[in-house]
Amino acid sequence: MALRPTTDVYNALLEGLYWDGRINTAKRIFNEMQRSAEKFLNERAFASHFPDVVTYILILNGIFQNGKMEEAVKLFESMESPVDIDMYNILIHGFCQAGRLENARKLFNHIPRKRLVPNVVTYNTMIRGLFSNKMFLEAAKLIIKTEEEGCLPNSKTYDTIINGFLGGKETGKALQFLRKMYGRHFASSDSTVINGGSGGKETGNALQNLRNMLKNLEETRKIFSPSDSIIYSLVKTFSADELKSL
Repeated sequence: MALRPTTDVYNALLEGLYWDGRINTAKRIFNEMQRSAEKFLNERAFASHFPDVVTYILILNGIFQNGKMEEAVKLFESMESPVDIDMYNILIHGFCQAGRLENARKLFNHIPRKRLVPNVVTYNTMIRGLFSNKMFLEAAKLIIKTEEEGCLPNSKTYDTIINGFLGGKETGKALQFLRKMYGRHFASSDSTVINGGSGGKETGNALQNLRNMLKNLEETRKIFSPSDSIIYSLVKTFSADELKSL
């Protein structure tokens, strides 16, 4: 009996093809995978050769990465297999990136109908999309809903919220969440946040460094680059008195 590629082999191949931008080849491989699955549908021995949730996640992500949004949506809507929350996350992220926030919101609101629960990635993506579209009130409401639903924020959540409020000149709210983040006591592996993820230090250490920088605020403004996301934004936006109140 001839050997056939397993699902894992197909998935690895598809991921590599999409990463390399070889969309047409990836489509051909996926079609071959589907034909093989249909041919041996009733043979349990070939169950490990069928497309699975990971296959569809890889394809959706690969299609989006190559700018084929409508194609990704069409594939998503045609799926007969169980839909995973990660698939929703990919589509919501794609819509937000393309500035199609209304589509993202409709998809987000549709999640409960599939008996799925939004995770922290889902909420982070929607919050970032709302802030990017200057919908600060809606973003604030969703932040509250996130906590009410028992979805604990992670470092990226705070990074998104603080930068979002700073971008909207809502400095009081940005400080509020900065203090809240400091009070959460994130583990060191989870808190690369205050400097935009570039340093990997704990939140408390980063705040202490920020206080120390106040001794030479003008020099600090010159040293930090925009890539040091939150610290740069704080030092650039707030006065010395505001920063001392942290």
